[in-house]
Amino acid sequence: MILAAAGCSTYADRLRGVRGEFYSGHLEAAEKFVDTELPKKRRAKEADVLKLERAMIELSSGKPAVAERTLREVRDRFDFLEQKDLAEGAASYLTDDTHRAYAGEDYEKVLIRAFLALSNLMHDGGDANAYALQVNSKQQQIIEAAGNDAEKNPKLGYKHVALGA
Repeated sequence: MILAAAGCSTYADRLRGVRGEFYSGHLEAAEKFVDTELPKKRRAKEADVLKLERAMIELSSGKPAVAERTLREVRDRFDFLEQKDLAEGAASYLTDDTHRAYAGEDYEKVLIRAFLALSNLMHDGGDANAYALQVNSKQQQIIEAAGNDAEKNPKLGYKHVALGA
């Protein structure tokens, strides 16, 4: 029974340690946790979301340029994974959705761009406006991708984040 329960932990459970260190202000310990865990992640999904944790630690540690690079890497990977893959779709149809690549949740896609703007503002600000425009563009893309029928598209009710031009 214990073995079965051990395999069922959620992502939040697995990150309790790093988040505890982060929330307590022990940023070096949180960073070491991520550096230790990241090479162990065989599934790209877990590595990508762990990199998002790393970016928040980097930003809070006064390394906005490094955080920006990390966020750009995950943003680019999520953008690539949003593309349709017919073979992947067929595999998930025959089995389940765990065979689909993880392209991020809608809120992650928007917040990555918002944090890109913030991290850029914290070190040189040269690209902050472009990142802010990406926030608006991504929000609109998410809403439009779900269709125009108000009864079938709950995303039409999404409110835009007040960031961008």
